[in-house]
Amino acid sequence: MNSWNWGGKYNSKRRYNYLDAENVNQSFSNRMSENENKGIGYGLTTGWQSQFNSEEHTLDVEINLNKDIDESYGVNEQTHFFVNRDNQYQNTNQDGLGNQLDVKIDYEFPITDSLKLEAGVKGTVNSNNTDFFSESSNVVTNLMPDTNLNNTFDYQQQVYAVYAILGKQFKKFGVKVGSRVEQTLVNTELITTKEVNNQDYLSFFPSVHLSYKFTEENEVLLSYSRRINRPENWDVNPFASYNNPYSLYKGNPSLKPEYIDVYELSYLRFWDKFNFNSSAYFRQVNDKHQSITTLTDSNVYVTTQENLSKSQITGGEITLGYNPKKWWKMNGTLNVWSSNLNNASSDFNQNTYGWSTNFSTNFTMPKKWSANARLRYSGKQRTIQGINKDNYNVSLSVSKQFMKEKARLTLRFDDIFQTQRWAFESNNVGNSSYSSESRWSSTSVNLSFSYNFGKMNYDSQKRQSKNSSAGDDLKIDSGSGGGGEGK
Repeated sequence: MNSWNWGGKYNSKRRYNYLDAENVNQSFSNRMSENENKGIGYGLTTGWQSQFNSEEHTLDVEINLNKDIDESYGVNEQTHFFVNRDNQYQNTNQDGLGNQLDVKIDYEFPITDSLKLEAGVKGTVNSNNTDFFSESSNVVTNLMPDTNLNNTFDYQQQVYAVYAILGKQFKKFGVKVGSRVEQTLVNTELITTKEVNNQDYLSFFPSVHLSYKFTEENEVLLSYSRRINRPENWDVNPFASYNNPYSLYKGNPSLKPEYIDVYELSYLRFWDKFNFNSSAYFRQVNDKHQSITTLTDSNVYVTTQENLSKSQITGGEITLGYNPKKWWKMNGTLNVWSSNLNNASSDFNQNTYGWSTNFSTNFTMPKKWSANARLRYSGKQRTIQGINKDNYNVSLSVSKQFMKEKARLTLRFDDIFQTQRWAFESNNVGNSSYSSESRWSSTSVNLSFSYNFGKMNYDSQKRQSKNSSAGDDLKIDSGSGGGGEGK
């Protein structure tokens, strides 16, 4: 069982310049925001395994239950200068409650020494309830509810899946052929306005994996699988953040999932202290998720997710691992890609490219201590409406195991040099353009505790590889359409 809590406060200051037709600054306003987020949650995992007449003939059952409760508050004050306009005050409050239940049953049956059947079922029930309240006025002592903004959003998603994989090994050559069938039910409702959106769809996910081992340390892989990227809760939640009233992000309750055809050719090479993994991939994304920004008549930029037609992505990834000592491991990855987006509207057609890299190092120390350092970097990426600027961050974590290795305490520092940013320069937004840059105001610190009540006798990594053979969510950045699978 795991439990966690989080919380933080941050302040922001925005300056808005108001220009005339000649782009001469006539007045400005400052918007001060004080924000607080906090939440608690817990997760429970239990499982059971039965072995039959051999170690490879097994039946696994796993149950995961997670619950989150979070709150966020915002106090905003906008002061105008050199213009006859009243100051503006707004307070916002958002409460969220999330629950998720996963039940998985996996079965493995070795038909012969070289022929193996894997099959299973999985059910996921996910619910989120978000209550949003806003009050505002031009007098700080007389705030009134914003009846046009206040609402409660209810999100329910159910996914039921069944899969089967048949694998055959012919000496050095191996083949796996499988399929997964999923039934998905999504129901969303804005409680106050009675706006309802329901989706019910059946999906098929075939997969083929071929492998050839030249030696035990030298292998080539070729695969095809169909994958899905379902919208997250925030992608469909229509509530906007009002820290910046001139630039709003709103979810789209009608957003459909992406279906992705994934082709990949990989080469793996292992040495005693060094390993090398390279891959070339091609992906076709159907019903592509894309962030689209529009300018309203009141000069407010509103960004939401839309389904565009198709995107083709071609790329390559190289991963290098080095273990100079038993207690020291290093790993680095470089991913380079190019993509093109085809849509019915020529305004949203585009060819672009991008790259990203990350590096991590792990230290295993005496007395059950361990440490990890990680660097992530994403290069500049062009989107259909502008450019996402490059960004990077460095994180560090330290862990300690105790109570006979059943308990673990982890202290993690994210963005320790305060370099993470989200910077964007727009184009193709009506007849206007804008730029924005946001940064964390301080380093985030996370302290977590986990305790394992019983040792599982099954290999969770092995199960994950089976279930992700086809169908499972594959996240692709909406701005670029590129990047690795996040294996």
